[in-house]
Amino acid sequence: MFSKIEGSYCMLLLKREAIYAVRDRYDYMPLVVGRKQDSWVVTTEITTFDNIIGL
Repeated sequence: MFSKIEGSYCMLLLKREAIYAVRDRYDYMPLVVGRKQDSWVVTTEITTFDNIIGL
């Protein structure tokens, strides 16, 4: 399916027990993953962590 999508993309699917993060195969929009205790953060910009106090 993803081979038919042109261009760059990233997508998050959230469920109660999981986060699924998908990015384009060309890595144009890389995903950054962070964790603090039992919380997870997924973003396309590492500077997002500067806005999250204590992460």
